[in-house]
Amino acid sequence: MKITEKGQVTIPKPIRERYGLHPGMEIRFIELAHRVVVEKATPDDPWRRYRGFLKLRRRTDQMMRILRGTRP
Repeated sequence: MKITEKGQVTIPKPIRERYGLHPGMEIRFIELAHRVVVEKATPDDPWRRYRGFLKLRRRTDQMMRILRGTRP
């Protein structure tokens, strides 16, 4: 396996499938005893995976007016 000029490597398909690695997934590199280990990154924010889940097609201020209703 070679590193490209941009510092990229291709993770072989059998390894991606075995460890459930998918395009767009975040990983991190850890140095251990003169080795580099790749592991899935765990998000610090537990709500991060839900960000952008709902596609409301409205601005936040519009949604707040709808949810709160009119104020006296």
